Amino acid sequence: MCGFVANVGRVWDSLQREAALQRLTHRGPDAKGQWQGEDGVWLGHRRLSIVDLSVDGNQPLSNEDNSLILVCNGEIYNAPPLRQELQEAGHRFRSNSDNEVILHAYECWGEGCLERLQGMFAFALWSVREKKLWLVRDPLGMKPLYYALLGDALVAASESCALLPFLAGVERPDPMALASVLTLGYLPAPLSIWQGVVKLAAGHTLVWQGGEAVVKGYWQPATTLSVEKEYEFEKWQQLFQQVVKDHLLADVPISLFLSAGLDSSALAVALARQGYKLPSFTMDFVNSPRNEAPAAQVLADRLGFPHHGVTFSIEEMYGLMAESGGLDEPLGTSSTMLYLAMCKRAAAHGKVVLGGDGGDEVLGGYTWYRNLYPLPTGSLMMRKALAKMIQRPVPAMVRSWAAWAFARSSVLHRHAWRIFPRFLPEEVSWLLSPMGVTLDDEAMLSPLSRYFEPRLPLTRALQRVDLMTYCCDYNNTRVDRVSMAHGLEVRLPFLDRRLVDYHLPRPWQPEEEKFSKPLLRQYLKEEVAPEILHRPKQGFSHRGHPPDWQKLLNFIADGVWVRNHYWHPQWQNLLLPGVPYREGRIWTLAMVTCWGNHWLGNSAGNQNLTML
Repeated sequence: MCGFVANVGRVWDSLQREAALQRLTHRGPDAKGQWQGEDGVWLGHRRLSIVDLSVDGNQPLSNEDNSLILVCNGEIYNAPPLRQELQEAGHRFRSNSDNEVILHAYECWGEGCLERLQGMFAFALWSVREKKLWLVRDPLGMKPLYYALLGDALVAASESCALLPFLAGVERPDPMALASVLTLGYLPAPLSIWQGVVKLAAGHTLVWQGGEAVVKGYWQPATTLSVEKEYEFEKWQQLFQQVVKDHLLADVPISLFLSAGLDSSALAVALARQGYKLPSFTMDFVNSPRNEAPAAQVLADRLGFPHHGVTFSIEEMYGLMAESGGLDEPLGTSSTMLYLAMCKRAAAHGKVVLGGDGGDEVLGGYTWYRNLYPLPTGSLMMRKALAKMIQRPVPAMVRSWAAWAFARSSVLHRHAWRIFPRFLPEEVSWLLSPMGVTLDDEAMLSPLSRYFEPRLPLTRALQRVDLMTYCCDYNNTRVDRVSMAHGLEVRLPFLDRRLVDYHLPRPWQPEEEKFSKPLLRQYLKEEVAPEILHRPKQGFSHRGHPPDWQKLLNFIADGVWVRNHYWHPQWQNLLLPGVPYREGRIWTLAMVTCWGNHWLGNSAGNQNLTML
């Protein structure tokens, strides 16, 4: 896994280029490379060596006649069969890097090569002959890609912070992006946290040619159900095990994040059935009733996996909080800290780990996919009246009524509130009024509306929405930024496009209403104890380890957003005892404050966290 910077259309100062590349050192600590051509084209790369550890695998990579130049962040899991096919067609490879197949695939099939690539990737490919820069982000957004159009030039990078050196000191946080973090918990593409910087959406490409940039999509989840009446379990089992095996492509050791959940347990079983016994890591919440570590230990012992528990205490929470502030973009939940602890421990053992993220979206595992009927019905008049009322300080009970009315307004209103019950759009408009924010329901829910397909059964329609929003822009962002902060690559087999294309069109099965993921349960029933198969979904949370809430409130009050008057001076009215999900609201504002302190000039405030 790696990081890259690309620019075209203008010859930038070498100090700016070096500063941009330096910001990605954590993504690629093993090697640095760059290439410069005509037309103001420059490609820079930081490498984390995983496949072909020799210098031949360093980037930028080029084809036989140097007419194509590539920088890539990602892995192509079907590189071996593609390489063989391309070699038989006469292509000559210079390395054993899986990324090099992209160059030759483009030579052979043009932009249609994306239909042939299985993996997680973001890349920039420069065609010398066409004078064209091609930016591509993988279908499920597992790898990030940002860009900015600056007059006659384009700059792109693996993280938005790497574009700041090109913004000439005019970098400013985007108020609407901050509003999205507070209402949805993440930044939906095309928003980025910086004004003027755009997040390329998952499954999209950008072509820069002749001074113009054109963005278009090349993949989206199914919009209709399959005509197959039944899906064969044996067919699915073979596909699943092949996908897991393909994700082991590496020249370095690989480990596994193992909880007692169905997804990671299925990965462990698939590995064991194919003869692989990987080291595994589990978050150990000592003395917590939500602790999954004992069950994970039992499964690891049964499969013969060397197992490691990662302990978490309230004492180290604040240090992890401060560390989270340095990530590229803010996220609205405190689970980021837990992932930091996991990745830090796993990185001490190697560079690659498999994770079960994505299984809930692809297989319909979230609790919010149950109890969808009857459909929500509410009074529009009441919703509008309460929305207007809470745009000022009001008693906590009024905010509870407003939240109730919001969740009853439509299917997507209810869905958004089930996923991330924090702040209502009118509350955020009031909070961020000094920044000029005006957010209504339509604007808040527009990312979800974009992917909602009413022709699908409701559960499948919501899975589709979550896959392209919550999964791409929250889960995958968290996984990528936290793991890469420690030079660790996390691979997510459940988000392999082959599994997504298999599951999302699958006709709705009645048993899915009774229990989630029937295919995984059938796959695991011979290997996993019934108490694991049927235990309630736990989620990835540090509940049972509560902080001192007043100290967190003091931290927020002393943070950059409040001290520099970005927020309404009466902001604490949103956090009065009795407001809905008060603790979650405090965590969200605290996490956003950590990010703001780091990037907007109050880093000492984050350092003080360790003293709380």
